[in-house]
Amino acid sequence: SGSDWYEGSVSKSAITEISFVEEFNGLYDEHWDPTLAQSNKVVVYRYGTQLFIECGEKGVSANSNSTEMFAGFTALVRINNFSKFEAANITKLEAMFRDCSKLEELDLSRFNSVNPENMKNVFYGCSSLKVIDISSLNLKGVNVFQNMCNGCTLLETIRFPEIDQTKTIYLSGTFTNCSSLEYIDMT
Repeated sequence: SGSDWYEGSVSKSAITEISFVEEFNGLYDEHWDPTLAQSNKVVVYRYGTQLFIECGEKGVSANSNSTEMFAGFTALVRINNFSKFEAANITKLEAMFRDCSKLEELDLSRFNSVNPENMKNVFYGCSSLKVIDISSLNLKGVNVFQNMCNGCTLLETIRFPEIDQTKTIYLSGTFTNCSSLEYIDMT
């Protein structure tokens, strides 16, 4: 779970790009199976500062506990073919992208069936994101948004799905240091 899948010999803080691919036939410096089953159905290849996650035609399914999955990839600029990342099983995504400070965009449209327990620290320190659209997530059961976007200094727009406003909602630090924030859609 979490960031345990990364077993590379290069610090994950040096990785600049992650690509989900059906098949990988390129050069690589190292490779490993990131799954618990060790079945080689998913293989990660590292070439320089790029990761290629070979996941077949069907893609890869995230564990229910995906806490800190991409946390600490501080040089990560983009995630390619994120549509190959099946997020339906995720219930825990706390700090999933924490400190991905170079990440410029993030397509979370495949997260439409995710029912997280909370949103604490999910985008904490993602200082290069300008738009966050989490409108596809089911957040009706979520009441903790603590530090969710703390440190997102370039964030201009954020779109939320429907939230159960009858609950006590914890927003402590949610938009701290979001100095560029112009629009919040919590319709």
